[in-house]
Amino acid sequence: MELTPKQLENICRIFINLGTLSFGAMVIGKFVSTVTIPWHVFLSGLVFSVAMFFLAIIIDKGEIR
Repeated sequence: MELTPKQLENICRIFINLGTLSFGAMVIGKFVSTVTIPWHVFLSGLVFSVAMFFLAIIIDKGEIR
């Protein structure tokens, strides 16, 4: 199934928003929480955020159609 450029642009925005929201939740949770967050949870959130940003960049470049 071939996606239109507008659909690809919308998918990129969704991935960027997911990355931004997950990073924001991770940072706010780290500083607001009274309980210490395990490092593996923090690192998995960081990896997820970076993966969403890279996926959006790859789709935006046109390498995935």
